[in-house]
Amino acid sequence: MSYRLDITLRPEVILRSLVNYRNHTNYKENQLTWHPSGARELEKRLRDTLVPRCDTYALASFSHGYIGSRNFTYLRVDLDEMFDGQVAYAPANEHTETDELLPYILADLGVSLTRKDIIPLLIPEDAEEVDVLIAPRHLTYKGKITVSLTGGKKRLVERVLITDVGPYPTA
Repeated sequence: MSYRLDITLRPEVILRSLVNYRNHTNYKENQLTWHPSGARELEKRLRDTLVPRCDTYALASFSHGYIGSRNFTYLRVDLDEMFDGQVAYAPANEHTETDELLPYILADLGVSLTRKDIIPLLIPEDAEEVDVLIAPRHLTYKGKITVSLTGGKKRLVERVLITDVGPYPTA
Protein backbone atom coordinates (compact mmCIF):
# COMPACT_ATOMS: atom_id res chain seq x y z
CA MET A 1 0.00 0.00 0.00
CA SER A 2 1.75 3.16 -1.15
CA TYR A 3 1.03 6.73 -0.15
CA ARG A 4 1.91 9.87 -2.12
CA LEU A 5 3.58 12.49 0.02
CA ASP A 6 3.04 16.20 -0.67
CA ILE A 7 6.12 17.79 0.94
CA THR A 8 4.77 21.31 0.43
CA LEU A 9 2.16 20.75 3.18
CA ARG A 10 2.67 21.29 6.90
CA PRO A 11 3.64 18.19 8.95
CA GLU A 12 0.32 18.10 10.83
CA VAL A 13 -1.62 18.02 7.56
CA ILE A 14 0.64 15.33 6.05
CA LEU A 15 0.26 13.11 9.10
CA ARG A 16 -3.52 13.58 9.32
CA SER A 17 -3.80 12.66 5.63
CA LEU A 18 -1.69 9.54 6.22
CA VAL A 19 -3.90 8.52 9.17
CA ASN A 20 -7.01 9.00 7.03
CA TYR A 21 -5.50 7.00 4.17
CA ARG A 22 -4.26 4.06 6.25
CA ASN A 23 -7.32 3.83 8.52
CA HIS A 24 -10.01 4.63 5.92
CA THR A 25 -11.20 7.60 7.98
CA ASN A 26 -11.99 11.20 7.16
CA TYR A 27 -10.76 13.26 10.12
CA LYS A 28 -10.85 17.00 9.54
CA GLU A 29 -8.25 19.49 10.79
CA ASN A 30 -10.31 20.42 13.88
CA GLN A 31 -11.01 16.77 14.79
CA LEU A 32 -7.44 15.49 15.15
CA THR A 33 -4.83 17.42 17.15
CA TRP A 34 -1.25 16.20 17.55
CA HIS A 35 0.32 16.36 21.00
CA PRO A 36 2.78 19.28 21.32
CA SER A 37 5.62 16.95 22.35
CA GLY A 38 5.75 15.74 18.75
CA ALA A 39 6.86 12.35 17.49
CA ARG A 40 8.84 9.80 19.47
CA GLU A 41 10.92 6.87 18.31
CA LEU A 42 9.61 3.38 18.94
CA GLU A 43 11.74 1.12 21.09
CA LYS A 44 13.83 -1.36 19.10
CA ARG A 45 11.83 -4.28 20.50
CA LEU A 46 8.59 -2.81 19.14
CA ARG A 47 10.13 -1.83 15.81
CA ASP A 48 11.41 -5.35 15.22
CA THR A 49 8.40 -7.37 16.34
CA LEU A 50 5.10 -5.63 16.98
CA VAL A 51 5.08 -2.77 14.49
CA PRO A 52 6.77 -3.73 11.22
CA ARG A 53 7.94 -0.91 8.92
CA CYS A 54 7.27 1.76 11.56
CA ASP A 55 9.85 3.69 13.56
CA THR A 56 7.82 6.45 15.19
CA TYR A 57 4.67 7.08 17.18
CA ALA A 58 2.74 10.26 17.92
CA LEU A 59 -0.19 10.92 20.23
CA ALA A 60 -3.31 12.49 18.77
CA SER A 61 -6.33 13.85 20.63
CA PHE A 62 -9.78 13.74 19.10
CA SER A 63 -12.45 16.45 19.30
CA HIS A 64 -15.61 17.73 17.55
CA GLY A 65 -17.60 14.51 17.46
CA TYR A 66 -14.78 12.15 18.46
CA ILE A 67 -13.66 11.41 22.02
CA GLY A 68 -10.32 10.31 23.44
CA SER A 69 -6.76 10.02 22.24
CA ARG A 70 -4.64 7.45 20.44
CA ASN A 71 -1.04 6.71 19.53
CA PHE A 72 -0.44 6.32 15.80
CA THR A 73 2.62 4.45 14.54
CA TYR A 74 4.22 5.27 11.21
CA LEU A 75 7.49 5.66 9.33
CA ARG A 76 8.93 9.18 9.16
CA VAL A 77 10.50 10.36 5.91
CA ASP A 78 14.30 10.31 6.07
CA LEU A 79 15.37 13.43 4.16
CA ASP A 80 18.92 12.05 3.79
CA GLU A 81 17.51 9.20 1.70
CA MET A 82 14.88 11.26 -0.07
CA PHE A 83 17.32 13.92 -1.33
CA ASP A 84 20.31 11.62 -1.80
CA GLY A 85 22.95 13.88 -3.34
CA GLN A 86 20.59 16.82 -3.94
CA VAL A 87 21.27 20.12 -2.20
CA ALA A 88 19.62 23.50 -1.87
CA TYR A 89 21.61 26.60 -2.84
CA ALA A 90 21.94 29.84 -0.88
CA PRO A 91 24.18 32.91 -1.17
CA ALA A 92 27.52 32.65 0.63
CA ASN A 93 28.38 34.86 3.63
CA GLU A 94 24.90 36.37 3.94
CA HIS A 95 23.38 34.17 6.64
CA THR A 96 24.36 33.55 10.26
CA GLU A 97 21.89 30.81 11.31
CA THR A 98 20.49 27.75 9.57
CA ASP A 99 16.88 28.89 9.96
CA GLU A 100 17.63 31.74 7.53
CA LEU A 101 18.13 29.10 4.81
CA LEU A 102 14.53 27.83 4.91
CA PRO A 103 13.32 29.92 1.90
CA TYR A 104 16.10 28.41 -0.24
CA ILE A 105 15.16 24.88 0.85
CA LEU A 106 11.55 25.55 -0.13
CA ALA A 107 12.57 27.10 -3.48
CA ASP A 108 15.05 24.38 -4.49
CA LEU A 109 13.68 21.21 -2.90
CA GLY A 110 10.04 22.07 -2.21
CA VAL A 111 10.07 21.13 1.49
CA SER A 112 7.93 23.42 3.62
CA LEU A 113 9.73 23.88 6.96
CA THR A 114 9.51 26.49 9.72
CA ARG A 115 11.94 27.49 12.46
CA LYS A 116 10.32 25.03 14.91
CA ASP A 117 10.90 22.18 12.44
CA ILE A 118 14.70 22.46 12.56
CA ILE A 119 17.53 22.83 15.05
CA PRO A 120 18.76 26.42 14.57
CA LEU A 121 22.56 26.42 14.49
CA LEU A 122 25.16 29.06 13.74
CA ILE A 123 26.75 28.87 10.29
CA PRO A 124 30.57 29.12 10.31
CA GLU A 125 31.84 32.13 8.33
CA ASP A 126 33.94 30.15 5.87
CA ALA A 127 31.46 27.29 5.34
CA GLU A 128 30.76 26.16 1.78
CA GLU A 129 28.07 23.66 2.81
CA VAL A 130 25.92 23.41 5.91
CA ASP A 131 23.55 20.71 7.12
CA VAL A 132 20.13 21.88 8.28
CA LEU A 133 19.14 19.36 10.96
CA ILE A 134 15.50 18.39 11.42
CA ALA A 135 14.20 18.61 15.01
CA PRO A 136 14.33 15.19 16.71
CA ARG A 137 10.59 15.09 17.45
CA HIS A 138 9.41 16.37 14.07
CA LEU A 139 6.10 14.75 13.13
CA THR A 140 6.91 13.93 9.51
CA TYR A 141 10.64 14.16 8.77
CA LYS A 142 13.97 13.06 10.22
CA GLY A 143 17.56 13.57 9.11
CA LYS A 144 19.05 16.64 7.47
CA ILE A 145 19.11 18.74 4.31
CA THR A 146 22.41 19.96 2.87
CA VAL A 147 22.60 23.56 1.68
CA SER A 148 25.46 24.73 -0.54
CA LEU A 149 26.50 28.28 0.30
CA THR A 150 27.80 29.26 -3.12
CA GLY A 151 25.98 30.77 -6.07
CA GLY A 152 22.61 31.06 -4.38
CA LYS A 153 21.73 34.49 -5.76
CA LYS A 154 22.54 33.48 -9.32
CA ARG A 155 20.46 30.31 -9.04
CA LEU A 156 17.42 32.14 -7.67
CA VAL A 157 17.63 34.77 -10.42
CA GLU A 158 17.88 32.03 -13.07
CA ARG A 159 14.86 30.28 -11.60
CA VAL A 160 12.77 33.47 -11.72
CA LEU A 161 13.74 34.12 -15.34
CA ILE A 162 12.94 30.55 -16.38
CA THR A 163 9.51 30.43 -14.74
CA ASP A 164 8.42 33.98 -15.59
CA VAL A 165 7.24 33.42 -19.17
CA GLY A 166 4.75 36.27 -19.35
CA PRO A 167 1.11 36.17 -20.46
CA TYR A 168 -0.29 33.06 -22.05
CA PRO A 169 -0.36 33.42 -25.86
CA THR A 170 -3.80 33.34 -27.45
CA ALA A 171 -4.60 32.56 -31.04
